[in-house]
Amino acid sequence: VLIVQRASTERTYPNAWGISGGYVDTGKLILDAVFCKIYEESRLTVTKTICQFDSKDSNDCLYSVCSLQLNFCVQVCNCAEVVLNPQEHLKYVW
Repeated sequence: VLIVQRASTERTYPNAWGISGGYVDTGKLILDAVFCKIYEESRLTVTKTICQFDSKDSNDCLYSVCSLQLNFCVQVCNCAEVVLNPQEHLKYVW
């Protein structure tokens, strides 16, 4: 499992540790967004979707926007080659 530390300049949860994540743009398929976000944040290429975990509704609507959190377990082909975007993340651990 790849865990990343958010940059100190992030508006929400600065310096917090968690999994890669983001929003799905309108008209984009969810799994395509997962693959793109993982690549954008770590330069890792997803080779396989293993499973989807239970979803979580957000009862705590931040900035008047409610969300549905979807989590996936995926396999990547280049796990030794993590390259973080320093504007988004500071560190990572496996």
